[in-house]
Amino acid sequence: MELRLYRADHQITHLALHGRLDHAGVENIEGGFMALTSGRNLPTVVELGDVTFMVSIGMRMLIDAAKNLAHHDCGFILVGPRGLVLEALTIAKLDEVFTIVDTPEAALAKVAAK
Repeated sequence: MELRLYRADHQITHLALHGRLDHAGVENIEGGFMALTSGRNLPTVVELGDVTFMVSIGMRMLIDAAKNLAHHDCGFILVGPRGLVLEALTIAKLDEVFTIVDTPEAALAKVAAK
């Protein structure tokens, strides 16, 4: 699992995850992910298009970050989950909890509109 940071300024955090959000993957990135998301208390865009697999611990990490940001009235937007990842989010009904968009541009527009 790899975490790539695209933007972390005074307005937004924009990052992408690549690989498998399984136990080993979450263990590898969770500290950095939480520091960059809920640790910054800014609207956050997380690209998931290159995440190939997700288990419950990966979902928990996303939920924890989103909850922490919600306490500070900050948005948390997921971009482009597909395949097994989108299926897992849908089965868990997390597509009803998270804002999910198809493109980074759509996510950034939602952040700008708030």
